[in-house]
Amino acid sequence: MAMGQTTVQMTAILLALLAFQSEATAPPVDSMKHSPLCDSMPYVELGEALWSNLGGHGPNQGAEGLIWRVQANRQVGLPKEFDDRSLHDLQLHVHAVTPYENNCPKCNGIERDLGKIFIESGRNVSLVMYFHDAVTKRNVTLPQGTLTFFDFDTENANTAIEFVTVQESFAHTYTAYGTTLLFQKEPDKKSITFWANVQGVAMDNPFSPWILTPTQKRKSLTLQFDFVREFKVTLGSINTGSYARGMLFAFHPGILCALTRLPNGVMVPATDSSLTGNPVPVLQFGERSTAYHNVLL
Repeated sequence: MAMGQTTVQMTAILLALLAFQSEATAPPVDSMKHSPLCDSMPYVELGEALWSNLGGHGPNQGAEGLIWRVQANRQVGLPKEFDDRSLHDLQLHVHAVTPYENNCPKCNGIERDLGKIFIESGRNVSLVMYFHDAVTKRNVTLPQGTLTFFDFDTENANTAIEFVTVQESFAHTYTAYGTTLLFQKEPDKKSITFWANVQGVAMDNPFSPWILTPTQKRKSLTLQFDFVREFKVTLGSINTGSYARGMLFAFHPGILCALTRLPNGVMVPATDSSLTGNPVPVLQFGERSTAYHNVLL
């Protein structure tokens, strides 16, 4: 690598570190959960990671897949009896449907309030996600819900460029104002691929879906769905780099409602467009729905 390239990369990393220091030192996450705006929207909280054997790589041995115990809020629209775990034990199941490469199986699972799936650099995996009731042994269709992917970035300008491909079965797709994501619509496949377009470092990863910095919001994608039985997504990166990629997600409205932590430490509502530095939600695909109309005004 030429010296000039090294200098440019080091400068980018230093700038990212400075941004992290000013933006990302957040107060305890638990103290900021369940804002009125988020509680007015559907979300499913990830709980205990019960099983980890994605692609058959372990660390658990036996059935393939990842399983989390989860809890849906009332806005999801499930019957109230789902609040009683003796009647319904809701779980999130994730399975690989294409070959999956990961040299750190124990890295999969949960990081604070976020789901985490590691994928070797330059590789990708197609996944099917669905909710399952461990008591009735049946899969569960959520009447309403949201799914957010966080921290789209690259190792440098040309390597380990992260992407997520989703089916057009999602009703609405949101990014933040000034998003750094690029997108590619493929009508023949009925899918949309979202690409990272900025270099990142591990320390600028979000702590939680409840609080996000402006940078973290601009590197996120929120999908809204209605009556979807299962979700098919492809995660990964192109152009192999030096490090595996940690893909972060949550079944949470994310950029639609998360408090924005400005560089001066002030917390502001997600939809407050009066502040220049607050990247408010922007509808990218799908017609505006009644449920989110006044959120985006």
